[in-house]
Amino acid sequence: MKKSIILTMALFLSLLLSMGSVSFAEDVIKIGAGQPITGRFAFAGKHINAGLMDSLGYANEQGGVDGKTFKYIYEDTGYDLKRAIASFKKLMAQDNPVMMYGESTGVGKAMAPEINSRYHVVYGSTSFSEELSDRSKNPYIFVSGPTYAQQFGVLLKYIANQPKKNNKPHRVAFFYSDTEFGRDPIPFARKLAKKLGIDVVAEEVTKVGAVDITSQLLDLKRNKPDYCIFQGYVVPPIPEVIRGAKDFGLDITFMGTFWAMSKMLLGKLGPDAEGYMGVSPYSYWYMDD
Repeated sequence: MKKSIILTMALFLSLLLSMGSVSFAEDVIKIGAGQPITGRFAFAGKHINAGLMDSLGYANEQGGVDGKTFKYIYEDTGYDLKRAIASFKKLMAQDNPVMMYGESTGVGKAMAPEINSRYHVVYGSTSFSEELSDRSKNPYIFVSGPTYAQQFGVLLKYIANQPKKNNKPHRVAFFYSDTEFGRDPIPFARKLAKKLGIDVVAEEVTKVGAVDITSQLLDLKRNKPDYCIFQGYVVPPIPEVIRGAKDFGLDITFMGTFWAMSKMLLGKLGPDAEGYMGVSPYSYWYMDD
């Protein structure tokens, strides 16, 4: 995860240097961030925060940019939208960084109007939102990879190209969290599935984190999808869903978009990760091929 953040930061910094309107009058270049160091996504947020800190520290060790060093300023948002918005505005008022890194799709969508009209700050985040990636509407926002909708497209097109069972349409379930992160690509995915002749037989929606997924498992058992795509989670409840489906004897191929493809998740799954697949736009230091 840290390597992907370093690569993203390198792209951001290249963008900053290419913007003639940006000037660094001070001896330091301030980079701000709001990350969920506590709260329901803390297990991921603390690593992202460390990655941002490490990448900027490494850049400073290499001499910074044109003799100027980076100063990393961050706030713990707790993955709470109101708190994250307040942290964003606090950092902009107190420190006025030239770049901000946000915690979620929800914060990006909420702050986009002010980023574009008031702050004019280069903004990146953990999000791969289709809406935020529209450069005509969000010229200051940088999405560091294929959008969630594009990732869903990769998975659905893969499914469409697989042999059909008994010459019947493929049956797919969407399993997503009740957050902007979870909901972002679903309208696109519904339309694309219909276009590809794929039947969306279930949409399972849960809160983020360790939740009771008994009713969702029973719904999967009732609707018998061939494939199930996760969106809007990092770890829980994915392992519980996959193991529960196996306990029910369900023959489902499970898939995930970027945040459901972390080494952290695969480690939690252990042997149950066999057959799991998904989309990741990055290569990591521990990958051999």
